[in-house]
Amino acid sequence: MRKYEEAMAHIRVTPAMRAQVLRRVRQSAARRTAWRRAAALAACLAVAVLGALALPSVRQPADDVGGVLAPGPTQAASAEELSRLAGFQAPELDVLPFVPQQVSYSLIGDLAQVQYRAGEDTVTCRKAPGQADISSDYQTYAQTDILEIGGIPVTVRGDGGLISLATWTDGDFSFSLASSQPLAPDVWTDMLSDIIGHGG
Repeated sequence: MRKYEEAMAHIRVTPAMRAQVLRRVRQSAARRTAWRRAAALAACLAVAVLGALALPSVRQPADDVGGVLAPGPTQAASAEELSRLAGFQAPELDVLPFVPQQVSYSLIGDLAQVQYRAGEDTVTCRKAPGQADISSDYQTYAQTDILEIGGIPVTVRGDGGLISLATWTDGDFSFSLASSQPLAPDVWTDMLSDIIGHGG
């Protein structure tokens, strides 16, 4: 250590040399800072671009309609407005197993949906052009039967003698009627007679 101190004692740094060393240290630090800023800016830009690309799918989720992803729903204020948006008469029910507290009208792709709600209970009516199953209900039910309502064969599915889902077609449109709570067949007969009587 003593030799190092002796060697360093003989080195003299002039003010010009000192200024040059300090200038190079500052330039090196400025280059590193510029690279860090550029990298941080590029990372922020990448996050912003990815966020902008993902935002439309977050704001309007797709809905599964008959096994096909459709654009997110468009809300309507009434069955009349939903019919106008869809270009065909929206499904409606006057006969329900409860007094609805809320009714929502949605257009999902070319599918018109009306949902009646009372607390946790819902009844959902769907109608769309074509003859596909538009219920989006992929449960396996123990029972499948056919009811004849107004001359139209209606497929009903359920368990334990109760029905949860009905699907049918009139040749031009497909329909589904689903209840969150399984209901007795006579309740379903009344609901189906009502909706089919409305042109469903």
